[in-house]
Amino acid sequence: MVLVGAPIDTSPKIGEEHGMAQTKAYVLVEVATGHIPAAVAGLREIPGLVSVDSVMGPFDVLVVLVDDLAAAGNVVAEHVHPVSGVVRTVTCLVIG
Repeated sequence: MVLVGAPIDTSPKIGEEHGMAQTKAYVLVEVATGHIPAAVAGLREIPGLVSVDSVMGPFDVLVVLVDDLAAAGNVVAEHVHPVSGVVRTVTCLVIG
């Protein structure tokens, strides 16, 4: 949704100057009870993640990644999901 009168950001996005638009994504991770420290350690071993933090709320870990859209999906499916203790994830793509 674009608000009338709201300024539109036309500055280059991450990676656009190299011809490949990159996407920033927040991955909300639910972890099995008692497995948070091990899951965080396992997630921190995944190369290319910007940050991995334990959080309070309905999810246990917040992962930030920046990559092209296809690769971001592959990182979650191929590297985040297999980490021991990970129950489910929700990926939120940044749009602005």
